[in-house]
Amino acid sequence: MKICIMCESTLLQKSLEYYLQEYLTSYTESEFVISDIALQIEKPVCLLDSTSNTHIKKPFTPVSLFKDLQSFYHTRIKKNTISHIIPSELDLQDPKIQTKIDHLLQEFSKQIYNTLQNDKK
Repeated sequence: MKICIMCESTLLQKSLEYYLQEYLTSYTESEFVISDIALQIEKPVCLLDSTSNTHIKKPFTPVSLFKDLQSFYHTRIKKNTISHIIPSELDLQDPKIQTKIDHLLQEFSKQIYNTLQNDKK
């Protein structure tokens, strides 16, 4: 994770910088921004507040902070990264592609089943 912190509250800014020091980077290099106010910027904003519709709830503990950050990162950042991997011209509704995907999933399922069966023996 590459994080930039842009908080209105200086105390909150310093607290986050302390806990997240190994993930901090500049705005241009960051994957997302943590803020205590809604920002109109190009990067995803992980909002920190005491209301229910925020990504990180205040007050937070180090454990809850990392848990909420991981959740935000995997639902908002990684999801976008994965969608860029799939070529846009790939038509997932195409019957040939669907058949190939189904076949690969069946093969993979068989391999998992066989591995689990062999482990039982």
